[in-house]
Amino acid sequence: MLIEQLTHGFVLGSIYALIAVGYSLIYGVMRMVNFAHGDLLMVGGFMLFYGSAPFGSLYGLLTILFLGLFSMLTERLIYRPLRRLSESYTVVAAICLSLFLQNAAVLLFSADPKPLVPPFSESFVSHFSFPLCLLVTALLLFGLYHTRVGIAIRAVATDSDAAALSGVRVGKMFSLVFFLSGMTAALSALLYTSKYPAVYPFLGAMPGLKAYTASVIGGIGSLPGAILGGLLLGILETLLKGYIEILSHGQLTAAFADGVIYALLLLMLLFRPRGLLGKEHKEKV
Repeated sequence: MLIEQLTHGFVLGSIYALIAVGYSLIYGVMRMVNFAHGDLLMVGGFMLFYGSAPFGSLYGLLTILFLGLFSMLTERLIYRPLRRLSESYTVVAAICLSLFLQNAAVLLFSADPKPLVPPFSESFVSHFSFPLCLLVTALLLFGLYHTRVGIAIRAVATDSDAAALSGVRVGKMFSLVFFLSGMTAALSALLYTSKYPAVYPFLGAMPGLKAYTASVIGGIGSLPGAILGGLLLGILETLLKGYIEILSHGQLTAAFADGVIYALLLLMLLFRPRGLLGKEHKEKV
């Protein structure tokens, strides 16, 4: 049973890690937490529900492209104008966008869960979730450190004003970062709906929150930290839900596991706010 729980936790942690990579990518460049990022998983789920039957496996690629463009559009139309006024406004806007997407989905599709045909087989998810997570992160790191566009993105992350004076088109770099984070959310949607083949308006809320927790634990802004935090969280959640009733002699249920996870987040914020692999960021004044 322990091996089975660890395997399940490793797969779930890989999905959390992939979502957390999107959080960390945006925060690492823009110092912004995009709380609507998890809801892209829900949008991708509904796209798969309504489009996978007529288009087949090709629709998975279309979903990845669409969510990348959708994420980029939210940056251009919502976050960028507000960022010019105050960076703190973007946090409120992200929460509002998350709630809007959830409630719009309720109005359009109803709140009832809808079963869908899994994009991937259970065997594929079990064997390839972690390699896919590593591959995506490795490609992102290679692009950030070994291409001209990646160097420009890192320049913007370090000092956007100085980067703009050097000729870097800051707005385009922000849009590109959102495009890439949207693609990671779409890939997460493909894996998550393969593991749990149902879609409903609040599908992305809990995985998104847990992925954000994972990114904080690993060190938000650090892509390797996102992987580490996601794996630790997935394994911890699975073990807690599997054994908490046994260890507490039936006094606690599996639902208590989420409380332990968020207590861990509070402890991390109190005693090591930069996370396990994160770096200290000095604010400019």
